[in-house]
Amino acid sequence: MDRIRQALGARQLNYCGASYGTSRGAVYASMFPPNTGKIVLDSSTPPEGVTAVIRLTGEGVETAFPASATWAADHDSTTPCGRSARPTRSPTACPPLVLQNHAGPSTAYSGALPVRAALGRRAELTTIDGARHGVDLTHACTAGRLTDFLCEDHLPGRDTACP
Repeated sequence: MDRIRQALGARQLNYCGASYGTSRGAVYASMFPPNTGKIVLDSSTPPEGVTAVIRLTGEGVETAFPASATWAADHDSTTPCGRSARPTRSPTACPPLVLQNHAGPSTAYSGALPVRAALGRRAELTTIDGARHGVDLTHACTAGRLTDFLCEDHLPGRDTACP
């Protein structure tokens, strides 16, 4: 990725990665902090790689299931799925923004925590109370954080939990 940045003649690389693509962005931000521009990591995979993703998928699905079951029960008239909701900063580098659903079925929240830790104090984690794979970028809180980060070069300096 750094060779691409060099070939483009860019001083810094901006990157937005989702799911497995977050590992590439996290590694790049760790290896080349001075060359790191704006990094957005949506639904992070843990640093241990695909083995950890597979191990945590069950946790993610279990966490997401109640919300999915509630949705299915609430929409039974149009989607017949059942009626019960009961489940059987380095100073020279731009800080990475890590976006993570609290109940992501494919990328468990617990997998984002070591990503956040590995990126250190320059990274910020925004957790969304969502139950899907990939953060809803139209959610007011998420959209606000992302806009502030991408357009205003501003992050509040702390992790945030969006309702």
